[in-house]
Amino acid sequence: MLQYSFIAALLWHLCSPLYAQDITGYWQGRLEAGGQSLKIAFYIDVPDTGGYCSFLYVPQQGVQRLPATRTTFQNNRLQIRFDNLEASFRGQPSGDTLEGTWHQNGQEIRTRLVRLEAPAAAPLPETPANRPQTPLPPFPYTTEEVDIPGPQWPFSLAGTLTLPRQLPPKATILLITGSGPQDRDETIMEHKPFAVIADHFTRLGYAVLRVDDRGMGESGGTLEGATSLDFAQDAKTCLAYLRLEKRLAGVPIGLLGHSEGGLIAAMIAEEEGDSLDFFIMLAGPGQPGYALLADQSRAMMLANGHSKATTEACYQLIHEWLDIALNSVENTAAAQEAGMEAYRRWREEQPPKVLTEHVLLALFGQRPKRKQPLANVPAKPDTAAENTAITWLLDKMMAQLTTPWMQFFLHTDPSRYLENTHIPMLALLGSHDVQVVADRNVKPLKRAAEANGNPFSQVIVLKGHNHLFQKAPANLGIRYDEVEQTISPQTLRTIEKWLQKVLASQPQKATF
Repeated sequence: MLQYSFIAALLWHLCSPLYAQDITGYWQGRLEAGGQSLKIAFYIDVPDTGGYCSFLYVPQQGVQRLPATRTTFQNNRLQIRFDNLEASFRGQPSGDTLEGTWHQNGQEIRTRLVRLEAPAAAPLPETPANRPQTPLPPFPYTTEEVDIPGPQWPFSLAGTLTLPRQLPPKATILLITGSGPQDRDETIMEHKPFAVIADHFTRLGYAVLRVDDRGMGESGGTLEGATSLDFAQDAKTCLAYLRLEKRLAGVPIGLLGHSEGGLIAAMIAEEEGDSLDFFIMLAGPGQPGYALLADQSRAMMLANGHSKATTEACYQLIHEWLDIALNSVENTAAAQEAGMEAYRRWREEQPPKVLTEHVLLALFGQRPKRKQPLANVPAKPDTAAENTAITWLLDKMMAQLTTPWMQFFLHTDPSRYLENTHIPMLALLGSHDVQVVADRNVKPLKRAAEANGNPFSQVIVLKGHNHLFQKAPANLGIRYDEVEQTISPQTLRTIEKWLQKVLASQPQKATF
């Protein structure tokens, strides 16, 4: 879901101590980028077999004691790899601090961790966030853990199937997660939106399946090299499993996808045709990936407090960089050189008011400091410090833009799938969403709904809702952890009423 965000902070300080030390124990810090702040911790130990082992904790995303693939510590340099996340950490300790860089999806985020004295059972001592909507047992329905083998790969997908006690259910709904590594509950910042959705609709008489992404939770496989096409195949495997479940025979079946999951739902709906009964897109994109990312950067800058003038100026630069990258993916050196030249031209054209807001900070989603002068912008565009920063940014952009997942996403126009579906479609957008901006996606989605031709196809913008469909102020951006609500009752009611109308219009299917 958060993989869409690809502009990270540039300005960082490197600390390079000349001596080695004991690295074992707990280390805690924060990852800050694009207006988001995540608390993280590592636990590093020396097993009986020798070497090092380590574990990752990200409580806001429900990650607890995730084992690292490999941990090395040589010449006072620490490296921790997490292959399932396509991520790694590299750093150097100095006393009770650990300065380093988190690498993931082509991004590099500088962070500073401190040694934490804590027992093994509580590496991140803090009061759990209040999430009143998270469902807790006992449940008034049946909950089953399922294991779904893949037909073409040597791993299976693990998930949870919830069934109403009175069978058959009204319909079966398969939930499809958004971008980035997700568990079956789509856990983010201690919110569990898919658990809330599954609970709500199972109580209403629906069967709901939610599944860990490949390489996440109890599912096998890996996210490395996978694209939306692979995730669509995973979802189709889950559909096939549901269709073989005798208790679900003869009932309508549909998809509910969030963010990238909405795109995947549209891809499957086009292929499945009338064998699928409906699909729902929650914050699913209507515009091509490259346009969505550019608009996202603008929305996040405004939410983080930047002026309209600076935001629009930076938006134009990011758009030009994206165009260069899309046409030069096989020659990153040429793209980087063209990007630097574009930056120099752009800088010369900017008025002093824009430059005094310090565009190097504005570009990377950091909140401007109120009532405090920002750092001065270098007077000349070819100063060493500025060139280094921009070169670093372009290098990281090219690294991310050339990953298989990003390449598919950037070049994909959802309308090619949406306009070729003819089953009922519900697309919900949030007016305060800064990841899939409603104003930029509502028109292409409505055009697709018209081309779809189904009388039940509908596009609705929910006022005051963000990307998770929390009711939240516009200036919160992606700081979802600051909102107790996981998903608004209005969102759930909107889906519920739409499903009632769709299902009431459909004839009963034959059972076999």
